[in-house]
Amino acid sequence: VDTPRLRERQARAELALAMVDPRDLHELMAINRPPEALNLVLMAVSEILAGVDRDIGAQVSVMRRASFPWRSIVGLFHNRRALYTCRNLDVQYLPQRQVDRARKIRGRIEVGPEVLDRMSRSGAHFLRWLD
Repeated sequence: VDTPRLRERQARAELALAMVDPRDLHELMAINRPPEALNLVLMAVSEILAGVDRDIGAQVSVMRRASFPWRSIVGLFHNRRALYTCRNLDVQYLPQRQVDRARKIRGRIEVGPEVLDRMSRSGAHFLRWLD
């Protein structure tokens, strides 16, 4: 169902991702011990990507069994394919199971994008995309 509210949310999500510069993703590689909120944001985005890209899904499946180690998550986002997949995501093809997993993780994030922006610019943009 295409509603004005849905179109507005989609436009905000597209804008948030447009602001993620692939070079910003390098900042994630420099973080050894991420704040929990940043880790959770990337876990939630990983779950969404797993629903639309088979190769990413296989990686996320392995990461899920290992409780999402930070280096593995960062490795996924260091690959520009993940950002490309986010930017070209068609939500109508997203499996409900992945949406539910991402929502569950999103519910554990207790900070907003403004706070997360002080920790990681790209993390804040991904959080805006999730919302």
